[in-house]
Amino acid sequence: MNQIGWTSLVIPDGYDVFDIDDQQEEQVIFEALYAAEFKLHAI
Repeated sequence: MNQIGWTSLVIPDGYDVFDIDDQQEEQVIFEALYAAEFKLHAI
């Protein structure tokens, strides 16, 4: 883990991953997914 960069993860079937760097865009997308009652975890 002494390398610079991302750690790779295996994403199980049935899951989607979004990597959003813009905070305003992130807020809009989060609110839309929450309003649509998606089950999600945001960090």
